[in-house]
Amino acid sequence: ELEQEKYHLRRRLEAAQEEYELKVNELQQDIQALQAQLDGNTSTQRQSEKEKSLLITTLSEQNQRLTAQLKEYTKNEETLNSELQHLRDQVNLKRTSMNEHVSHLDMLRDEITLMTERKMDLERRIELLQGEREGLSSTLDESADRIIMLEKEAREKDSILRLNEKTLEELRASNQSLQERLDNMCRNLSLGPPGTGGNMSLLNEMELSDSERSLNASRRPFSQIDEEIDDIECDNPEALGSPIENKEPPPQPPSPRERLNIESPLFQLKTEMLSAFQQLRALCGQLRRREKQRRNSSDSLDNETVSSSSSDEPATAQSMKSGILNGAVQEIRGLIHDLLRKESKGACLACGGDKDEKLRLEIQLHKTTEAKEKLERTLKQNVDDAKRKDDEITQLKSKLSLTELSLSAAEEERDTLRVDVSNTKAGKDELIKKAWDVRDAAVKRKNNTQIELARSRIDVMQINSQLLEAIQQKVELSQQLDQWQADMEELLEEQMMRKMRAQERPRSGNDSDSSQAAAERKKSKILGFFQRS
Repeated sequence: ELEQEKYHLRRRLEAAQEEYELKVNELQQDIQALQAQLDGNTSTQRQSEKEKSLLITTLSEQNQRLTAQLKEYTKNEETLNSELQHLRDQVNLKRTSMNEHVSHLDMLRDEITLMTERKMDLERRIELLQGEREGLSSTLDESADRIIMLEKEAREKDSILRLNEKTLEELRASNQSLQERLDNMCRNLSLGPPGTGGNMSLLNEMELSDSERSLNASRRPFSQIDEEIDDIECDNPEALGSPIENKEPPPQPPSPRERLNIESPLFQLKTEMLSAFQQLRALCGQLRRREKQRRNSSDSLDNETVSSSSSDEPATAQSMKSGILNGAVQEIRGLIHDLLRKESKGACLACGGDKDEKLRLEIQLHKTTEAKEKLERTLKQNVDDAKRKDDEITQLKSKLSLTELSLSAAEEERDTLRVDVSNTKAGKDELIKKAWDVRDAAVKRKNNTQIELARSRIDVMQINSQLLEAIQQKVELSQQLDQWQADMEELLEEQMMRKMRAQERPRSGNDSDSSQAAAERKKSKILGFFQRS
């Protein structure tokens, strides 16, 4: 027996080493995947920095282009002033003929109507641009609200993860308490009086089941089987404590002959076998109920109800037959092997979840991050469009002011020409005086245009400052996005470390001397429970 026990322990040690190597390989693969993800994040960060630098260069180029346009506008203004002076000279030369004055008046009327039409067109365009600006501002507000909603969903998911971790800790504590209850039950069973004599068919059956267990021993350690039994007890912890009370009818007072039979060792052995069989049947029922809760198909439900109804028949000491205990042991062994096979595939026995749910949550988190990035890109594009529309509005306003100035100058010239036509018989001195007045008005208009030019330069400086503020805001938004990504990576890394610690905690506990002694006691109790003769 000692050699056999050593052999089992050696097999357990080899299985534990293989499992440890597999877990180490899986963790190395996870580390490589995280390293690749980190490299991808660094590459995206570099790309974003390149885009920022390109944006700064484009804005500087736009600023230079605006300054060049201002210079061109000043040159055009000078040319227009020269043309205006030339036109005035021509008008002074053409004052001699009345017909030329009339034709010139008609031409000025046409120009005035054209300018008024252009002014109305520009006003309509300004109204349209203002409406587009309001629409862009509304879309900007909607995108900001959506970003806030996505951040709220991310916080809710974080709270759900924390709640799941808290429930996991509570389940571990309850699992530990149920493990202590199982140890007490096994200790009470091991302290019971063993039977010396008894039915030879039951003894032969137990020897055959013992030999089958020794030949078909599982590679998994008994501590993990204890954990599986503890997980099963979590669903209905009161079923193991009172299997006989739930299924046995109320006891009748024994007769004198039955009292003699009760005192015999054979009857004690039968009652002990009956209690063991009832406990095994209760465990099988709990396992079936657990599987029934996980499944949803009607066929599996029908099969389980049939099997549970066939196994829930009441058992007595007189109805114990050869093979019934072995069948119960084989049944519970098959159910435990099914649980172990599911655990090896990656399913969680405590909550019923698997790796697919974790992958689904990670995919959902990735989709939310992509949606947030997309909204930020659209927000940035909307801000750029709004700034571009603002620039167009300012340009149109400047053009409108220039057209108004030219229109007012044309109206003044029209009035002067009308006065000249009406006063053709006036003296030469009066004409000279009027010419001086016209020149003074032209100088005044020139001063006004210079003032408007200075104001436009001030507006350009304000626009440049606004552009710089917008660039700073974009840089701050990008920094906040990078910080948020770093926080998410730290959160994922912390969750991975917690899971690794939770997996290494029972392994480190098994390495200590006290845990080894407890495992040996559990193993001896379980062997005594299944190999009692």
